[in-house]
Amino acid sequence: MSKIGERGEAGMIHNRAQELTGHEEILIELAQCLTQESGLLIFAERSPAVRQGRPVQISVAGLAQEDSVTLYLAWQEPTEPDLILLHLLEALAQKIYQDLLDSRDKNQMQETGSWEWLMREGERQKWNCKKFAQHVSHYALPPLNQGFPIYIQCAPWHSKIMKVMANLYPQAQVCWSQKPNLFLWLPVGTPNLSRAELKARGETLIQEVYSLLADELGVSTVVLVGKPSENNLWGGYLEVKELAVLHARFFAGESGLTSWNLGLAFLFSTLSTISAEQYWEGLLGALSDDLIETLSVFLDHDLSIGDTAKVLFIHRNTLNYRLDRITELTGYNPRRLKKAVYFYLAVWLKKHLK
Repeated sequence: MSKIGERGEAGMIHNRAQELTGHEEILIELAQCLTQESGLLIFAERSPAVRQGRPVQISVAGLAQEDSVTLYLAWQEPTEPDLILLHLLEALAQKIYQDLLDSRDKNQMQETGSWEWLMREGERQKWNCKKFAQHVSHYALPPLNQGFPIYIQCAPWHSKIMKVMANLYPQAQVCWSQKPNLFLWLPVGTPNLSRAELKARGETLIQEVYSLLADELGVSTVVLVGKPSENNLWGGYLEVKELAVLHARFFAGESGLTSWNLGLAFLFSTLSTISAEQYWEGLLGALSDDLIETLSVFLDHDLSIGDTAKVLFIHRNTLNYRLDRITELTGYNPRRLKKAVYFYLAVWLKKHLK
């Protein structure tokens, strides 16, 4: 119905909730879930949006034994909601809250000595692969199957993402939430797949995750898929984190990226943005948009005059005139392979650099 309000002023939350250290996050998540389920505006604190309406307190038992907290309903109508509606909201809130508690209890049981716990510690302490492997040996964690490391950036985070992903990939051996991001280790399943088959599977994973979360929850994602390996969980995690950086720099707007599709982005990853811009502007700066488009199509079609003319719907003589004009303005003839390489790098950078 409306966007959930931001957290309000310090001290405005219900007094009893202030004493329940460590429960603030779950209280906010409860308010978000209740808003999504009821279609009303529910807040964990007295935010400005609540004060502008007619706040109604909804007590939810269960944060601690014999304790309760208060959520706030932003009521915009001239009359307050009736008791039946409040009782329904309380029942719904208690059910949602219990589900949240159950989920957290399960996570707590898996905490110390689990793959997820170890990854969290590795991230916090900035371990390298060797240090991570030492801790894996210390805790005698079970071996992992050959699997894809998958890093999913979600915008925004939704409380049902974990459930949806568990239903989609019940075979996942690691599922680590770093809201609003999620990391999975997904077994390949079929042994002895060729490189081409693994690459195709990686591309499919991007589309599966992107489409499902968009359709089911309305969540936009960027899906990063690393090369599959056996038992190299931390190396895979670091790989997909680096993919996220390269995606943001060179592939922004695309649904995802695999390690196989880095291409020139890998070569340009250490090149500063200023140097990259200077390179392509120095080579293409004198060309009009039409000439740059002609050059791009010409390069994409392997320097073929016939194929390029067909794609652009122009006569071969017109294309040759444009290529001559590019040569005149830049000093490089795109018909020559060595010069075409310079143009290809420049066009790629202009297209991808963010």
